[in-house]
Amino acid sequence: VGTPGRLMDHLDRGTLNLDEVRMVILDEADRMLDMGFRDDMETILSQVPSERQTLFFSATMNKEVERLIEHFGNEPEQIRIQRKTLTVASVEQCYFEVRNRSKIEVVSRLLDINPPKLAIVFCNTKRAVDECCDALVNRGYAVDRIHGDITQAGRERVLRAFRNGKVEILVATDVAARGLDIDEVEAVFNYDLPQDPEDYVHRIGRTGRAGRGGKAYSFVFGKDLYRLGAIERYIKQTIPRSRIPSQEEIEGRQTDIILELAKDRLDSGAYRSYGDWIENLLSQGYTATEIASALFSLLKEQTNRDGETIAEDTEVLKPERQRHPRKSRDSRNRKPTTPSGESGPKREKKKGGHSFGESRAGGKRRKKKDRHNPDKGKPAWSKGGKKRERKGNA
Repeated sequence: VGTPGRLMDHLDRGTLNLDEVRMVILDEADRMLDMGFRDDMETILSQVPSERQTLFFSATMNKEVERLIEHFGNEPEQIRIQRKTLTVASVEQCYFEVRNRSKIEVVSRLLDINPPKLAIVFCNTKRAVDECCDALVNRGYAVDRIHGDITQAGRERVLRAFRNGKVEILVATDVAARGLDIDEVEAVFNYDLPQDPEDYVHRIGRTGRAGRGGKAYSFVFGKDLYRLGAIERYIKQTIPRSRIPSQEEIEGRQTDIILELAKDRLDSGAYRSYGDWIENLLSQGYTATEIASALFSLLKEQTNRDGETIAEDTEVLKPERQRHPRKSRDSRNRKPTTPSGESGPKREKKKGGHSFGESRAGGKRRKKKDRHNPDKGKPAWSKGGKKRERKGNA
């Protein structure tokens, strides 16, 4: 099992012998072609014995994939898997209208109000991955990153920590996160909406695995809504809009979580007794409710993070805007036209020239002036003034 580049490296060094290969599997052939591995793939396949079985797995069947199959396949058969939708029903999808400067705060709120065991945040660029990861680290989350600039050893270290739960949030690009198979991922964030609808399917496919449920959150704003419409048409589903949780809701949810944990600890009896200290406080006149409230307040101060106020907090949730391209002019309902292209009956012209009928305002149209004889049409008594002098030589 290997990437085209790593296999080519072994072939060049003579450390890999393909003489006994009887089956070749190209997983995600379309993606490898998109990433520029065509020459490497052809070189590898040409060094494998011709008596073999070759399997191509591809989410799309474009012309490049078809040419590759035609060249290296032997009477190939195509198997298509038809689905009503391209996404798993157990994954709950929604989107939020979020400005770019508010994204970190919204990610934090969603993580706090419904803490996932593991989560992946997808960004479109390496720079966005670094900025998002650093911001979440500063807020106290257990987070790390993978993208194209991370070495293979570093990538393996990060993924090992992610599987073990030492890293709870993974920030990644599409290429770096391809092929991740971790069942405990409970939430996926489309921090940046992908350019290709197919990438959206791959992203949210990281959650809801092995029959588990999952959540897929997408952040959009402005023109992103049209891209969201393209994704909806591709997956044949409507993605509902959701409201950003407020700071008050976050604090209330965190209080509920602490109380649930305290109740579980009381029911299990797995806690250390502090009876002597409690009795000491009771002897000083404090009630049990006051003592518990004070301890609870201290716990919340240590666990709660300081949230930020964002522009979206003061905005009223407006009706969803249109996120599908407008119909072309030819496809709209229009009034029947005349053969000449006009929308109404043709206006007949009077014989002998143009029609000088009434204007749109209802009055009669003004006749054109004769530029060669400006006094034409004026009364005789208004044609006064100095006699015009003829220009030129006398």
